[in-house]
Amino acid sequence: MSFSNCDDKMSENIFKNTYWMIIDKLVSVFLLTLVNFFIIRTLGPELFGTLSYAQSFVALFLSISLFGLEVVTTKLLVNSDMAHKANVIVNSLYIRLIASFTSCVLINLTSFIYIQDEYTRKIIFILSISLIFNMSDIFLYYFNSLSLSSKIIPYKITVTIIVNAMKVGLIYSSPNVLTLSSLIVLESMLVMIAYASVFRSEKIINGFNFNINKKLIRNIATEAWPLILSGAIVTAYMKMDQIMIDYFLNKERVGVYAAAVKISEAWFFIPIAVASSTYPIIIKSKKNPDLYEEKMKILYSCNIWLSMFVFLFFFFTSDFIINLVFGSEFNDSVNVLKILAFAGVMVSIGVTNTNWLMSQGLQKINLINKIIGLMFNFFLNYKLIPKYGINGAAISTVISYTISNFLVLLSNSKTRVSFFMILKSLDVRLIYKIKELKK
Repeated sequence: MSFSNCDDKMSENIFKNTYWMIIDKLVSVFLLTLVNFFIIRTLGPELFGTLSYAQSFVALFLSISLFGLEVVTTKLLVNSDMAHKANVIVNSLYIRLIASFTSCVLINLTSFIYIQDEYTRKIIFILSISLIFNMSDIFLYYFNSLSLSSKIIPYKITVTIIVNAMKVGLIYSSPNVLTLSSLIVLESMLVMIAYASVFRSEKIINGFNFNINKKLIRNIATEAWPLILSGAIVTAYMKMDQIMIDYFLNKERVGVYAAAVKISEAWFFIPIAVASSTYPIIIKSKKNPDLYEEKMKILYSCNIWLSMFVFLFFFFTSDFIINLVFGSEFNDSVNVLKILAFAGVMVSIGVTNTNWLMSQGLQKINLINKIIGLMFNFFLNYKLIPKYGINGAAISTVISYTISNFLVLLSNSKTRVSFFMILKSLDVRLIYKIKELKK
């Protein structure tokens, strides 16, 4: 097979990969919206606020469990021959298992010390178990590195449909937050079983063994630690608002705010899926600087203009959406949704720019940018929530995202090129060049 045919096959796989990732997320978002319609209406703001608070609390420790392996493991798999891929997968699984157990211990220890409500602690304990089953993501990283997610995602979609059908049945019969939390864990467990089964049945790696390579683990940890800290910081300033709303206000306000967050974040999978799926081909294009920059600008442009369209859609339809999906009890979510909708633009810039920073080996700068965003978010939440309530939390989120994902790039000589690349990508004509990402 010629090199040109290999490149064509790779490009075909990349776009097929993106297609399946988007289908997966579309199904998930559709079911999430449908199920939330019943969950939130049935539970009401206070009980839903309790569930959202517990999920936010667990999420604060998520980066420890993930250990930055999505980027590091994918990068190693892309650049490894088939024999070395087995070594990467085995040791990544080992790291994820240890990290997940550590996260569970820290979550429940912190919960026991700082949270007085026993019911909330029980929910947190149940949700923390799901982190252990997330080790199955390593198999997904393998398929993604080869742009072959189409082999594994249909099974995940099947699990998602089954579990969400169970949630609807539960809501109709006897709604219970503890049982809902258990179903979240069940979904993670079934996905792990499905991923592992597909990986094994494909017989992708011959002579697969479980040898632990301490040198490889050290190398992964060395490259991953900035991503772990960055992930913790990103999660903190994505979830800090709900934690601080509970501190300054109450869980009922958390529920009203979280309802708007659910809607505003529902589409985030698209820029994330596009950025993740094109990451391998972006890395390979670095050999040609002009081609590399052109592809980055096209990627920025597609994600930015998509997010601008979504922002305008939510801004003008938020009243209708909130009342249709959640009901009149959540009317205060309308203004929150209008504000948070613009945060999606900054998120799109952020996920794309993270790929650029990683491809340039600038993980530490990415970490510093996130620390700056976290500091601004904490300070703004501290000042604005007591004064403006949940609207203040939304404003804080938008400002901190804008600073950490965009404005701060101008302050460093190494990232300034990315700042101006983003400005150039505002040229709407670039989105018509999307097919050039295949070259």
